[in-house]
Amino acid sequence: MQDTSVEEQLSHPAPTVPGRRVRISPLLLVWVTVSALIVAAAYAQTAGLWRLAAFTQLVTGYDIFSQKRFDIPRLPPTKNFDVVAQKGGKLSAIAVKDKYAYIGAGQTLLVVNIENPKQIETVGSLLLLGQISDIKVENNFAYVCNGRGGLRIIDVSKPEAPKEVAAYGHMAAPKHVAIGLECAYIAAGMNGLEIIDVKHPTSPSTINFQDAAEKKSETLDALSVCIDKERLCVMDEDQGLRLFDLKDPRNPIKLGDWKAGGRGLRRGAAGVEDNTLVIAGDSPDAGVSILNIEGSKPELASSIDVPSYWYGTSTLVRNGFAYIGTSSGLLIVDIHNRKKPKQLSSTTLVTGIKDLDVEGTKLYATTSAGDLTIVDISDPFTPLLVSHHHIGGDAQMLALMDGTLYATSNPSEVQSFKPQPEDKTPPSVQTFNFKGVRALCQSDADIVVADERFPAKGARISLATLLQKQPDGTFKEKWSQTVEKSNRELACSKNNIFVAAEDGVHIFTKSGNQRFFHPIKTGADILGAHDDFLYVVTDTGPKETLLYVFNANDPEHLKKVGQISIDQKAYALVTDARHVYVLEGGIWGDRELSILDRTTSGALKRTGTIKIKQADRLAVEGNRAYVQGFLQVNSVDISNPKNPKLVGTVDLSAIPLSASDIEAKNGIVYIAAEDGGVYILKDKTL
Repeated sequence: MQDTSVEEQLSHPAPTVPGRRVRISPLLLVWVTVSALIVAAAYAQTAGLWRLAAFTQLVTGYDIFSQKRFDIPRLPPTKNFDVVAQKGGKLSAIAVKDKYAYIGAGQTLLVVNIENPKQIETVGSLLLLGQISDIKVENNFAYVCNGRGGLRIIDVSKPEAPKEVAAYGHMAAPKHVAIGLECAYIAAGMNGLEIIDVKHPTSPSTINFQDAAEKKSETLDALSVCIDKERLCVMDEDQGLRLFDLKDPRNPIKLGDWKAGGRGLRRGAAGVEDNTLVIAGDSPDAGVSILNIEGSKPELASSIDVPSYWYGTSTLVRNGFAYIGTSSGLLIVDIHNRKKPKQLSSTTLVTGIKDLDVEGTKLYATTSAGDLTIVDISDPFTPLLVSHHHIGGDAQMLALMDGTLYATSNPSEVQSFKPQPEDKTPPSVQTFNFKGVRALCQSDADIVVADERFPAKGARISLATLLQKQPDGTFKEKWSQTVEKSNRELACSKNNIFVAAEDGVHIFTKSGNQRFFHPIKTGADILGAHDDFLYVVTDTGPKETLLYVFNANDPEHLKKVGQISIDQKAYALVTDARHVYVLEGGIWGDRELSILDRTTSGALKRTGTIKIKQADRLAVEGNRAYVQGFLQVNSVDISNPKNPKLVGTVDLSAIPLSASDIEAKNGIVYIAAEDGGVYILKDKTL
């Protein structure tokens, strides 16, 4: 059998089917179009999992579509890459025990010492395969729902060195877990409820429990689960609340169900204590429902109306009080009498809550902005802010300079990281008057940001803003200028800033004192700048794209000195002293990394190409090009520009990340993984 490369084995081209020409009616055409869109949407949801399965089985022998397994790899499969760290990331789950908080930040489990709530310290961390959605701590073990990475069991007896001891998973990703009666009860999406025996956490075993909807025509979608003594509550998007009896913990018996307004529960946040279940819905009219689960069927005891914009995200019931985290604040409700609950307080001390936990008189909440907020709840009528800590956040665009990694976080923040993978220092953050960063470039030690604003009335407003670096490492806005018809792309040279627009290129001197405009009839889509040359990709038609080269020595009068055709569409452009690198190709299928030789006159000559699946982000350092492709990152050896070679691949289908930017320095690759923060890889071929 002929040997094939990893890339070839991962490619699955659709077979062509011959057919004869037919006349298609308009109605049939509409039906075919709608069907194609539905299939495309389904593919987008499942393609990452199929690709992860193919790569994982190829590299490790593990089949993700097999029966339930306990040998899921902890990190993504790689070829000539090491996955070394992840920084930042939106905070998701939290569990607090004694003086430690266990926090999910993107794909990383953080162990944070909170003994001094005003000066917390991250003492340990463990990078996992997928996005963390829930954490429970029992004895010295953390049970972590890790998306496509399954359920991970982590020994946290040494907080500074958390160690994975077991993992469980298969095709269904665990959403939420409850630990009790020596079992882990897993809300496993369309697989419903799953149970594993964790009497010995280092060697868990499956329990033969088969969950199913009562009617064959119905489906399950279990999203969260909680336990109260011998009652198990499963919140299901399709079936609503499903109540089980746990007299036999390994064989739950369904008692009854309840639906909010006759419908299921969309990510409804639930907490339970002493046969009282509290559900905070996440739709405008859901409110807070309080149920009695003592009998054979759950019964609605009472409900509380909340403002329509207070969407429930997390609920905890402790000592007769319900603590409800929402998108807009924190609610505290007295439920000692479930039929007559009393809302004691609502506070915006913390907003955008993702999860919460209570230890003693302190409430700990993680937020979508990457913050840990600690609130004193000793007086439930008047919660008080104890401290607020920025631990992470999403990463949109990257800049790496002067030993610091900068990442923009939507809508208005710039985070500063120590780029060393082993450094656990939380990022510092600055907030600016941005509303949505779309592009970033750097000029010497300064950063230029393309920002969009959406006023209450009228069209969107696009701005270019220069942030000048200060001696203390922070940034100060030097100037901000409106750009009409912006295409949200930037390029920076030593003296000028270039902004792409639908009708040409806007040019600003770095001082901000002068601005010019160069019209291009077909507009400017992607820009690159090096020395005195400006490179402009313009879409001239459905099958033709051109790359123009301008001499920009005189920014007021750009002079076109060359052009070259691009295959269908360009997705990224990078320049260095000798070459221009372009990702080009169609919307679907393989794309090409093309290397163009740049002459002193500015003319371009195509030198070499290599196919890479669905590539759309690019960074070049030395003799390596790093390409973010279809749910993966590739290392391409460009030491011989005429014959570039794929030398490394890391599959990131399990995260899943949506890479919005990529940078590289000294063989370390930094990926802006949006909600996943900054993902860090090491190229082993250097």
